[in-house]
Amino acid sequence: MVLETVTNDIMISSFTASPDELVRCSVGVATAMQMLHPTPFPPVCVLNDYDDFFGNSVNLVFKYQKPVKRGG
Repeated sequence: MVLETVTNDIMISSFTASPDELVRCSVGVATAMQMLHPTPFPPVCVLNDYDDFFGNSVNLVFKYQKPVKRGG
């Protein structure tokens, strides 16, 4: 069996939500992704600095593996 590693890079941002609220949202998203695609890879959550374009933001990187279909 051949496995393919899928990487999801998700950004959550808001001008009104606090960084703490955004981190809690990203943990909820990671939990939902873990339910859909159980994986031994730990999710990575990075809190970004405030900027004028996105406001407060958090990047979430979630990796999992799925089998590659071979043949026709």
